Order: sequence, then structure tokens, then C-alpha cells
Amino acid sequence: RTAPCALVNVEVTLTQNTLAVSQVFEEYIRAEQSVISALSVSGAIDYILTFCLPTLVDYQRISDRLIEETGVIKKLTSYTVLSEIKQFDGYPVDLLLKKE
Repeated sequence: RTAPCALVNVEVTLTQNTLAVSQVFEEYIRAEQSVISALSVSGAIDYILTFCLPTLVDYQRISDRLIEETGVIKKLTSYTVLSEIKQFDGYPVDLLLKKE
């Protein structure tokens, strides 16, 4: 049985849009166990992350460490999940099947 977790969705903007900066960030994120989803996106931000940690205090520690240790984050905007309205239950295969 697992304990409840604090889910936090995070918008990340990097200091520069270069391959080297992206690689530093992505390598760090791939190794971070508390990141359960990481998306590279287009638009005003660079990434959307989802963290799962026991408490918000734990999230604060991780986010501080992320900023300090990578040195490539210009801005983090965090959104604490209050409730999960619809849980991911797999991709909508019926919608994705090619219709002839």
C-alpha cells in the first residue's frame, strides 16, 4: 500500500534555447525519481513536468535543488493539484486507429 502523494504540475522556462542547455536539463530530469512526467512543449514555456512527492515541503526541496544544481532554469511556475478529475487510463486507441 502506498501513502498519498502531493502532485505538482510545473511549467519550466530555461535560460537559453540551446541544445546544450536542454541536454543539461533533460539529463537531470530523467534521473529525478519524483518526476513522473516530463513534456517538451512549444510556446512561452519550454517544459511541463509532473512531480509526485510525499509532501509539498519535499517538492520545495526538490525544486530548489533542481534550480541550483542544473543552473539552466530561468523560471519555474508550480501548480499544486487539489484533486484529480480524470486519471490517465491509457491512450484512446479507438480514436487513434486508422479508419479506411
